[in-house]
Amino acid sequence: MGIFLQTLEAFVPPPDPNLKPDTNDRFKITGYNKIQQQEEYDFYKQWTGPDFPRVIAVEIQHANPYYDDSYAVNSANLGPYGDAITYELIPEIEKRFRGIGQGWARFLYGGSTGGWEALAVQVFYPDEYNGSYAACPDPIDFHHYVTVDIYNDKNAYYVKSDFKNLHRPGHRNYLGHVSATIREMNHRELALGTRSRSGDQFDIWEAVFSPMDTDGYPKRIYDKYTGAIDTAVARYWRDNYDLTHIIKRDWQKLGDKLKGKFIFTLAIWIIII
Repeated sequence: MGIFLQTLEAFVPPPDPNLKPDTNDRFKITGYNKIQQQEEYDFYKQWTGPDFPRVIAVEIQHANPYYDDSYAVNSANLGPYGDAITYELIPEIEKRFRGIGQGWARFLYGGSTGGWEALAVQVFYPDEYNGSYAACPDPIDFHHYVTVDIYNDKNAYYVKSDFKNLHRPGHRNYLGHVSATIREMNHRELALGTRSRSGDQFDIWEAVFSPMDTDGYPKRIYDKYTGAIDTAVARYWRDNYDLTHIIKRDWQKLGDKLKGKFIFTLAIWIIII
């Protein structure tokens, strides 16, 4: 497991006034490069300023045989990454770099996969972290597993219909136009690697959330060829990784520890020193 300790000791220059504005296709913005330079410089000035809190920002590399990220939780297929990060790696970093070493002095921050991790780690280790800033997290409630309800739907690939197989959309552009279906995305993964080994999105969710099958690989949440959902695996996902279900189920134990700690607002870990 690798780590990247972020420092801003090197000088960050002011924005280049002669920089030619570019066009960013993802965000549909002209001049995104100028925005980046300005934000980088502003953050550098804040970070190195006398009134900025002294912090250690840690970005963890926790690749595994299924993906470039373990999702930072304990998993039957990936191993005890959650415990290793929270109880071994973070305390060792704090020990070496004069961290406070207590839960009230740590918070989590991430987007997408990192957003899910920031929320999940706060839920699973409520005393070890004091806040979670999550942007666009992966599914935290499996009633909405992309466009699938794994508890009530019978098939992940098709919407229930008496007359035809209506494909579930899997990817849209910013105008809402469908570019791929759930079936197509999963069949692509199957072509890349069997037994959840494609290294792609649906397979890593399966590797993290599922129990281990008899062959030693993750148990399928649904048949990769047909889309038929395994209700027993769905219950396992619900009880162990559905964050909405877990918070509701364990509210008497978790409520007071989690109140005020969630902000949905890209994957780094920060420890206040």
